[in-house]
Amino acid sequence: MLPLAALALAVLAVHGLLLAGWPASRPAAASPAPRALSVRHIVAPVAQPTGMPPAEAPPAARTVPAKPAAMAVRRPLPSPVAPPAAPPPGPQVLAAQVAADAPAPEAVDAPPSLPALVPAALTLAAMASPGAAEPPPPTYRTRVPPSTQLQYELRRGALTGEGELRWQRSADGYEMSMEGSVFGFQVLSQASRGGFDLAGVAPLRFVDRRRGRDLRAANFQRDRGLITYSGSSAQYPLPAGAQDRLSWMVQLAAIVEAEPARFRPGEQVEMAVSGSRGDTDVWTFTVSGREAVDIAGARLERSLALRREPRKPYDTRVEVWLDPARHHLPARIRLSSERGAEALDFVLKP
Repeated sequence: MLPLAALALAVLAVHGLLLAGWPASRPAAASPAPRALSVRHIVAPVAQPTGMPPAEAPPAARTVPAKPAAMAVRRPLPSPVAPPAAPPPGPQVLAAQVAADAPAPEAVDAPPSLPALVPAALTLAAMASPGAAEPPPPTYRTRVPPSTQLQYELRRGALTGEGELRWQRSADGYEMSMEGSVFGFQVLSQASRGGFDLAGVAPLRFVDRRRGRDLRAANFQRDRGLITYSGSSAQYPLPAGAQDRLSWMVQLAAIVEAEPARFRPGEQVEMAVSGSRGDTDVWTFTVSGREAVDIAGARLERSLALRREPRKPYDTRVEVWLDPARHHLPARIRLSSERGAEALDFVLKP
């Protein structure tokens, strides 16, 4: 036991010397310099939702160097845009276009105080049918006949009756009518009223009543340049010199009366004529020459005969004999068609 105790004491003594710093001559070891603490900031990635692609980092902004002032390029101004194509001209615009090429009509021989209803520029084309491209009929110098009342014998086959034509002109315009009756029954009643313009007679309204038929009317809307109808949705351009189925008689007389020597065989007169049932067409009268014609109880030796031929099925053929002694108003009018119906004759009573 003793040796173990001594050994233990010896070990303790050695430890005591070491703790006391023995041997003193040995330099102390230098303390190591403190190390700088480096901290890294780590950002944990955010978990993306299931099924979603990872977000892409935005692209780095690109710095574009400014151009020197001397190299600045001026952007050219945009070219002007062409305006859209204009729509097809309407009746009023077309009237002005056609009038530029139309010959200027001569003044009507009417009282100075008589108002002009239609300017000379109101001239349109396309009279044969809607959409047609015919030129407008020409205009003529006119000498309107004075007011008068003419009696006719009305004939249709074996039937005879009475007819009367009234023409009344004034400073305000004109009124005109044609009445026909057979055995006291009225079979025909037509009326026209209007005024005058540079092309002659200028109707405003035409009314037609036939036995067993409704009253129908044609309206010459000169402010709109149209012919419209009371019983039809049809409408036509209104050219200068256009007439109705009654006023054409006076207009034709006024044209011939202005220059009677001009109308030799083959000479023609054209005018647009409108009925009351949505129909308008160009009537062309061709001079046959000077002819003798029988009237009721007499005979005219040198009437001026003109003829208008139909232009389409069921159209009207017109034969007319003008009396120079009555300002070239009709001495006889014969209306027929190719349907085989009997002609209707108006034969002047002297």
